[in-house]
Amino acid sequence: MQEKIINNPTIENFMDCSYEFAKKTGLMNKELLKIVNELKKCTIGASMAMLGNTVFAIAKKEDLGKIQKSDNLKAIDFKISKIYNDNIKID
Repeated sequence: MQEKIINNPTIENFMDCSYEFAKKTGLMNKELLKIVNELKKCTIGASMAMLGNTVFAIAKKEDLGKIQKSDNLKAIDFKISKIYNDNIKID
C-alpha cells in the first residue's frame, strides 16, 4: 500500500489504499464495513482507523449535508472536523 500511495500521492488514492488495507488484513468487522461503505457513497473516501473501533472519512464541505441526511448514518455518533492547509487551529 505504501508503494501505491508514493506512486500516486492523492487524497483519493490514500483513502482507497487505506480501505483496501483494512479489508485485506481482516481488521475491519462487519459493522465498521457497513458504516465505511455508506460513508464512501457521500465522501472522497472512508476507512477504518487502525486502533479501536473507529472510522474516518474525508469529505468536501459541500458534501457534509449528504452525510448528515443519510438514513443509514443517523444512528451513528460522529464528529466533523475541519482540515486546514496552514497553521494548526482549534475550533
